Amino acid sequence: MEIPLILFPGNITGLSGYADAIFFMSLLNSANPYFLIDAQAIAAPLVRRLGLEAIPLGYIIMGPGGAAGFIGYARPIPYSKPSLAQAYAQQANT
Repeated sequence: MEIPLILFPGNITGLSGYADAIFFMSLLNSANPYFLIDAQAIAAPLVRRLGLEAIPLGYIIMGPGGAAGFIGYARPIPYSKPSLAQAYAQQANT
């Protein structure tokens, strides 16, 4: 049994035709539209051309944010505010 290779790219430069699928990620609490939708729109034609299965994935930066929060221009959600995380998650599912 082969294990599928699924990419978790940090940017469009992380695409490869050697993978089976890609997490098509959207940083839901980014202040920069590039990380919400632009990177996905730019990558979509290449994902299709490479024949990769696109697996939608919305993610939220919590707590202090770290490097991913800094690079993704996130507005990190405090751990003490789970209702904010829930609101972001719910809007992604609508």
